[in-house]
Amino acid sequence: TSTSAVVGIVASNGGKNFLKGEVAVVTGPTAVVEDGKIVVVPSTSPSYVPLMRKAKALVTDHGGMMSHAAIVAREFNLPCIVGTKQGTKILKTGDKVVLDLVRGEVNR
Repeated sequence: TSTSAVVGIVASNGGKNFLKGEVAVVTGPTAVVEDGKIVVVPSTSPSYVPLMRKAKALVTDHGGMMSHAAIVAREFNLPCIVGTKQGTKILKTGDKVVLDLVRGEVNR
């Protein structure tokens, strides 16, 4: 475990144990994000769904297993870690990370 790990609850593993990707920290549902990024948000609402469709994975600061992000991620089979408390503060757009979808860690 690295000290830079952002830790949360695995809401959906998308059928994977690990996933590598590049972070895009997003502050609102209208943000423009390239396809295939690991989208890091404070939390989601229905207005975030178009963004979630383009994401490779989702990491949220708030929420649990029954949060909007978690439910939609399971529906889309999208890897998702919720409730990290500080994902948007620690992770930066462009960071290369590995999601540990067993432990709920985001490692740089």
